[in-house]
Amino acid sequence: MAGFAGSVWVGFWMLAAMRRQWRADVGELYRVPYMAGHWYRFARWFYGTVIPSSVKPYGCELMIAGVSPFQHAFGFHSHALSMRAPDFTPNFIKPGGTWGSIGSGAKHNWAPHFADNNAFMTVFAHGEVMNPGGSAAMVAHSVAHTLEQEPMDSVSPIIQVGIIRAADHEIKILRRQHQGAWTIAQEEAVQTGQLITDWNSFRAAAGEAGLDAEAAVT
Repeated sequence: MAGFAGSVWVGFWMLAAMRRQWRADVGELYRVPYMAGHWYRFARWFYGTVIPSSVKPYGCELMIAGVSPFQHAFGFHSHALSMRAPDFTPNFIKPGGTWGSIGSGAKHNWAPHFADNNAFMTVFAHGEVMNPGGSAAMVAHSVAHTLEQEPMDSVSPIIQVGIIRAADHEIKILRRQHQGAWTIAQEEAVQTGQLITDWNSFRAAAGEAGLDAEAAVT
């Protein structure tokens, strides 16, 4: 599973290039550290020679997460890393509840709180008890509440929660809603075809809305 921040055009093109280079299909298990250690050199070349200079000021940050085909005593190894233009050197996120951020949300006043490993393990990790993926939902609800208290213009009220397992994966779409003194992240049904996963789909959707897709930044 991968996401991006910065220029939408560049982000979709970098993820498409990654998928071609890795020959990756959704739902397959990959050795993420091994592939990232090789692919970042291609990403550096691709960004430096193929991506137009006109969109580079918008930046490009990538985050990749996956489950390894290799197991340990308690299950499968999980991996997450981030890359940033122009060098795309992999920044591996340590396992065990370590926080990793890309994009403007990483500059929010509450970002250090989420990055505090002790807070994560003592608060959010409890969501996993008898409920695999529960900690991700707890983080989403906490982020929704935080953004309600201190909103950021560059952060959408819609929150996507990606959960990766050895056998499957899911993406939950949550919308931030204010109810009285409380904020909740209400799950929102997204019909097939509404979740945009490539540049052509995004450009078509932006065109229908009368927007300039090439200028989009996330």
